[in-house]
Amino acid sequence: MHIIAVYSLKGGVGKTTTAINLAYLCAKEGARTLIWDLDLQASTSLILSSSTSDKKSIKVLTDKKTNIDKRIKSSKYDRLDILPADFSLRKMDEYIYSKNGAKFSLKHLTKSIRKKYDFLIIDCASGFNALTEHVLQIADVVLTPVIPSPLSFEMLDRLKKQLKKQRKDDNVLLFPFFSMVDRRKNLHREVMNLDHNGKRGFLHATIPYSKKAEQMVVHHAPLPHFDTRTNATKGYKLLWKELKESINMHARVKKIKMWR
Repeated sequence: MHIIAVYSLKGGVGKTTTAINLAYLCAKEGARTLIWDLDLQASTSLILSSSTSDKKSIKVLTDKKTNIDKRIKSSKYDRLDILPADFSLRKMDEYIYSKNGAKFSLKHLTKSIRKKYDFLIIDCASGFNALTEHVLQIADVVLTPVIPSPLSFEMLDRLKKQLKKQRKDDNVLLFPFFSMVDRRKNLHREVMNLDHNGKRGFLHATIPYSKKAEQMVVHHAPLPHFDTRTNATKGYKLLWKELKESINMHARVKKIKMWR
């Protein structure tokens, strides 16, 4: 199972929208896909299952007698399942820093599902907390949506430093991409041009700002499911294709089979 964490220090950048749409495209290609909602806002849960978790998420994460796979729900899409979230996630930092949470391990927690799914896509909370730190420890890929702004590169550099600090190996891949792009804005075009040399590792695919994407909550569905023609849908399809190609390229260099 390959783990993709969709994460950003900043909120409101299209993180949840990205996680849902890529998970849908992944499952549509035939891969067994699980999307894990670890954002206490639970937007992914509400869009894909129209409800939050029927069991408190913190119980799923902290109860050693609980098998995480028993809390998984089926979505209405083939091969796409969801681990829902709820507001109880706000207590996770307190637990992890407590004596009882000293041995908390997402690697151990996900052991029971590793053979059941090809991909685990995690919708992380924005900002940085103890749970996010554990997610970044197990992720194969960190996919980061970035709105073109003067502070965007600074935040990206901070994330790179955090990953370097946390991960002693070099197997985690960080892929930023520009999200919610409005090319009518001079600032957006100028900021995107600052990365013309590709040193910051931005993917070429960009996601335009789209009112259609905001309707995912109304339709309770991924954007590519109810609107195949919008530019945002095309952007997500290109993003998914490029992400796979980029990972395959890194895998060939390291001679590791990371993608089928």
